[in-house]
Amino acid sequence: MPESNPVIKTIYGDVEGLTDGKVSKWLGIPFAKPPIGELRFHRAQEPDGWDGVKPCKKYGNSPYQFVPDVPGSMPQAPMFAPESEDCLYLNVYAPADPSAAPIGGYPVFVWAYGGANHMGEAANPDYDLSSFAHDGVIGVSFNYRLGPLGFYDFRDLGERFETNCALSDMIAALKWVKANIEAFGGNPDNVTICGESAGGAQTWACLASPYAKGLFSKAIPMSGLAGNTTTKLTHELNMGLFFDAAHLDPNDGDALFNAPIEQLIPGGAAVMTQNDVEHSGIFISGHVIDDDMLPGTVWDCMANGGADGVDVIVGTCRDEGRMFSLGKMAPYSWERVKMMLDANGYGDRFEQMKSLYAKEGESEIDSVCELTRDRMFWVDAQKCALAQTSHGKVWQYRFDYAPIGAQKIGLFATHSMDIQPALDTYSNDPNPMNFYYGSPEEEKAKVRDQLHGAFVQFCKTGDPNGAGLVEWPRFEDDTRKSITVDLEPTVLEDPYRDRFEAWKDISLYM
Repeated sequence: MPESNPVIKTIYGDVEGLTDGKVSKWLGIPFAKPPIGELRFHRAQEPDGWDGVKPCKKYGNSPYQFVPDVPGSMPQAPMFAPESEDCLYLNVYAPADPSAAPIGGYPVFVWAYGGANHMGEAANPDYDLSSFAHDGVIGVSFNYRLGPLGFYDFRDLGERFETNCALSDMIAALKWVKANIEAFGGNPDNVTICGESAGGAQTWACLASPYAKGLFSKAIPMSGLAGNTTTKLTHELNMGLFFDAAHLDPNDGDALFNAPIEQLIPGGAAVMTQNDVEHSGIFISGHVIDDDMLPGTVWDCMANGGADGVDVIVGTCRDEGRMFSLGKMAPYSWERVKMMLDANGYGDRFEQMKSLYAKEGESEIDSVCELTRDRMFWVDAQKCALAQTSHGKVWQYRFDYAPIGAQKIGLFATHSMDIQPALDTYSNDPNPMNFYYGSPEEEKAKVRDQLHGAFVQFCKTGDPNGAGLVEWPRFEDDTRKSITVDLEPTVLEDPYRDRFEAWKDISLYM
């Protein structure tokens, strides 16, 4: 006899989900008003309530993707839900038996997808959080707005445009969790936020934002670009690309506000794919700093206690610069590195950087890939980790395992390779982008058990260490220890200090 569908009473109305007797799911729950009409380009607002029971058995609309549909360019990934500006929906994955919850309720894990601030959706099967529910943790995933609708800074065009709309979406989702998760069996006071790449940047921004304070107690930014923030200069340079490609007057706020989505997509796609072509080493438009929601750089906000009392796991990948340099989305030659430094007044640092990264017998591209990793991910993550050691417990990992598909094309332990083992969502899909297809099952299981096991333990106890798990050392200011995630994990003690010292005071496109 099939299990009856679970109905939960939220503060906005009843929602009906699905269950298999082990995991219950509620998909497509609205957590904010649709950001359409007069709410377009506005921060997320609390949703309206409803009468009756809302069926929540399929994913809600996904955000529009800002990727060019042009042969030879970066392709748009397959979509798993329809695209719409009405996209602010979340999903809950919970153990089917709420009576088995520990005292206070199940711990909660909130996931933010990546996609360079211009792609991504919670409906992607790689982000299914059923494994957390199987392990006694409630999983929540949500959509946030992308590209010009979520990240760009148009406030000079009038009061109809607000900043940090995408960050406001994540904060709205966290407020929904705080107010409603107890009804699903969760503990609103034991919430861990986590995201990878752009989702990791969202996680860093929540650690820094006063608007997110008190909505979570733990965080796991995975390859989050803590420095991917929009300064005045970044905005000016990237918006030149946007307005040209969208065929819009950069001084006409009404035209922008009312532009059809079909006109905005080429503009956002140009920012995503052409920004580094035009300005070597610049970041894609990201969170806007020096406003009320994000009052400064992430590391400065954290150093000032912005995330006081929050415990953090910081993750990066050993070879993640390769995806960006080989794809020419970041500097890919010493000439391009010099252009980046010259454009920012650091031309005198070029020889120092080359001496730190250029190794005898190593190709130019291999050396530059390591520099890209540090510029984009590791150095800023290290700044944040060091800032947080005075305000909470910190652990750090470097993902070193290279699945077979990534090895074959020279990407190795590249960006995003830690998602599937962390979320326990390995797929047998043979498509070329599934880099784990063909990797030995026993290897995948070993890496998954290490990383996913640590995440679950962290959600439950605030510590990634536990029985049967690899021992993770604490990251401290003096020793700076981290663990490698690999078939044979090792402890790293203060790796690359000379590189960190060279980078730590360099500010690009500020």
